[in-house]
Amino acid sequence: MKVKAVFVLLLTLLSFGCGRRSIGYGVVLWSPEEQAVSTGSVVPVYEESRIKKTYIIGSPTQKAPYEIPASRVQLFKSRKEAESFASSFEPVRYLFAISERRALPIREKPDRLSKQVYRLRQDELIKILQLGTEPSDENGLKGHWHKVLTEDGTVGYCFDYYLTLYDGKTNTKLASNRDPSEERIALLLSTTWRPAYFQTMVSIRRIDLERLKPEYGLFITLDPPLIRIQTPEIQREIPFTSLTAGSGNRFLVEGASVSLSMDPSARNLTITFQDKNEQKTLQFIAFSGDVEEIIQKEKERREKLYASFLEKGRVLRSSGFGEITLKPDGTFQWVDFDRLIPTVLGNGVKGSGRIVFSTFQDPSIQGEYEGSITFLFEGGTAGKNRATFLYKFTDGGVRFLHIPQANIRENTIQRLSTTPLILFFTFS
Repeated sequence: MKVKAVFVLLLTLLSFGCGRRSIGYGVVLWSPEEQAVSTGSVVPVYEESRIKKTYIIGSPTQKAPYEIPASRVQLFKSRKEAESFASSFEPVRYLFAISERRALPIREKPDRLSKQVYRLRQDELIKILQLGTEPSDENGLKGHWHKVLTEDGTVGYCFDYYLTLYDGKTNTKLASNRDPSEERIALLLSTTWRPAYFQTMVSIRRIDLERLKPEYGLFITLDPPLIRIQTPEIQREIPFTSLTAGSGNRFLVEGASVSLSMDPSARNLTITFQDKNEQKTLQFIAFSGDVEEIIQKEKERREKLYASFLEKGRVLRSSGFGEITLKPDGTFQWVDFDRLIPTVLGNGVKGSGRIVFSTFQDPSIQGEYEGSITFLFEGGTAGKNRATFLYKFTDGGVRFLHIPQANIRENTIQRLSTTPLILFFTFS
């Protein structure tokens, strides 16, 4: 068996050494091991593994074939094409960049409004594939869009204002001639500022879709010079004439009665302004999360909870509280709910509406019940047209425990009722 294994190994090595047929030629964009194959070199490509997403290439320094991530090789059909590309790649052959800030975006196109494909970590190293030649002004920040490659294989464009170029051949950072005050302004303008409660919601996993929206935040532009504040309670646009970095953490906003300060970590922003003859101070945070993605995940969570009801039955019947029909689109029809008036619901509500899973249990009351459900009725008056319950599935049915609106704060059920109202339903 050992002789046979050695024989097979020799045949394999000979097959690579005796003019093995290639599928093309590649230029190494970013070598994992410079001693094995150098960045920028032209190599024969023998095989491609679509499963592993790798190429088997020839190495000038190794007799055996070398496996390399496919994202780190630019493949061509002929050696001539590969050599032509290698020649154009030479100016950036050893050029890398280091991200100076967390969550710096890499985009699909050289445009700050194009799709984000990657977020860089603080001090993350990336490979420059092509230097941008056209200067760009991105909301007051002047720089270039470079085509880059990340370690995990993502290719896209990164605006270079917060990149430090790095020479991989000499292992040195290339000097930056930016003014510190300009950097502070740039950091202020390029950061996504959201209401402070955004991070709290994400951290404790209690997303309120009425209070977490893409349009909520503090947005500053220089063209036109405008500060826009949008929260569930306030919508303001404040024009100004100029914005400069002041002493300490403050910024000087000329032409507007505004006080603006950013802490040294650039994670917290405080703004004080006049709103309807009243001075207001708001806190915002640097938020790198994808708001649309957070919203989508929360919607999916709620859809799964509703599906858990539909799987057990479309109709819920109670001897004392009528009959509820659950519809696939999230709406309901409730007949004979008179016993809920006026303690739970007000006069004038109709027996139809929609179901939402928008409330959460405070840790102090978690345990017995599986979750909470809210029936939003059509008609009636605000505050008396909704019924929120904790629920627990039983054998063939569900038990509802009513939660008064006064016991709910910031979409969290804080406490149970001292005089509990319990409803029993069976599925059919």
